[in-house]
Amino acid sequence: MKYLASLVLTLFVTGSIHGIFTREPAPTPTSTFNYMWSAINEKYALFGYKCLNWDSVKTKYQSMINDDMSDDRLFVVLSMMLDELKDGHANLQSSFNRSRSWDWFLDFPQNYNRTIQQRNYLGRDYMITGGIEHRMIDSVGYLYIPSFEKPITDKDVDYILNRYKNSSGLIIDIRNNGGGNAKNIFRLASRIVDEKIYVYSSWFKNGPGADDFGKEIKVSVEPSSRIHYKGTVIVLTNRACYSAANRFAAVFSLLPDVIIIGDKTGGGGGTPCFVELPNGWYVRFSAMKTLRADGYNIDEGINPDIPAEITPEDEAKGIDTIIERALLEIRNRRKQR
Repeated sequence: MKYLASLVLTLFVTGSIHGIFTREPAPTPTSTFNYMWSAINEKYALFGYKCLNWDSVKTKYQSMINDDMSDDRLFVVLSMMLDELKDGHANLQSSFNRSRSWDWFLDFPQNYNRTIQQRNYLGRDYMITGGIEHRMIDSVGYLYIPSFEKPITDKDVDYILNRYKNSSGLIIDIRNNGGGNAKNIFRLASRIVDEKIYVYSSWFKNGPGADDFGKEIKVSVEPSSRIHYKGTVIVLTNRACYSAANRFAAVFSLLPDVIIIGDKTGGGGGTPCFVELPNGWYVRFSAMKTLRADGYNIDEGINPDIPAEITPEDEAKGIDTIIERALLEIRNRRKQR
């Protein structure tokens, strides 16, 4: 199938991409099914990585489609087909529902308790700068970033790093961060590196073949000319770190004097595009693959350097085991120095 020109195509230095393709055929259930299957066949970037036979998926669900079916039933069938991708970036959007695949974090321990964090670590007097919640905990700067949806500005980072420049360490907690603006990654990473560091490459899928990818987009972190943080940096993660938060963990895992503590992130390394279907619904799916500088596909999720889980015993006592493990690591490093 030949697609019309993309209406929206934005490619940032971070490798994020969004496209909306206009619809062509008549809006019957059959044409909608075929159009969606073909769009994914041509543009989905992770078939090879996931070893998924998309032709077999078509055979499985095509027999469930007929032009007399209701919109509700069509939505169910298309959603089931989309779920075969097992991809948190794969969604079907109609006027009455939005499908989602959340197995990437619902099947795993949460390792985050907002009530404990607020009551026993952030307290009543924490600050909020550019969406970052922060305060000093035992001479350690603690930063919690619940989402990357809101842009973090250079002035935000200047203020925070000036406030914690004499701290014995910096904890950046991104647990339960579902992603957003990937530019935030580099605005923060550029403040802790002294030299340019290549971190990952991305490729946009541009054809139906398994290896039909566009030109490699190489991405590096470059040091900012503004204030830097010179101490130990610890990043806290859990399975609910997805998309840009997963990419954040991938980038920071390659930076010097950075330690990742917590659970493996949820993945979401394939950046999504949007396609309009013949009946006016929209489907979103991963159209770009990203490999870390060492060749690791970040859609798999990023493993911590130091695994840590919130134990039931600690949770019952109001203790965040993962924050405590990070504070212990900074104390031990301070003693060694």
